[in-house]
Amino acid sequence: PPPKSDPPPTGLIVPGIRQNVADLADDHPVLKAYRKAVAAMKKLPATDPLSWTFQANMHGVPTNGGWQADWAWCMHGNWWFLPWHRGYLYFFERIVRKMSGDDSFRLPYW
Repeated sequence: PPPKSDPPPTGLIVPGIRQNVADLADDHPVLKAYRKAVAAMKKLPATDPLSWTFQANMHGVPTNGGWQADWAWCMHGNWWFLPWHRGYLYFFERIVRKMSGDDSFRLPYW
């Protein structure tokens, strides 16, 4: 028999499988975790990098929404968009894991 492998080191993010959001029932654990995280993020002040407002405003700032130096970082309209957005989603997914308490959470695709 093949040798048993050691478990992954603590803190290592193991790749997961993303699911199509259209295939998920309203009470699916992925959607429950996402709702829980968003609710927790919305309770944080806008200046907190984990907050819903902070994360949303990294894409652009609403005209009546004030301004912070760490907002409006999204690289829409140039060649940096894809690598920037990939990094943004990586960290956003980690925030959702933290705020939901679900270490197995993976953002669904749509």
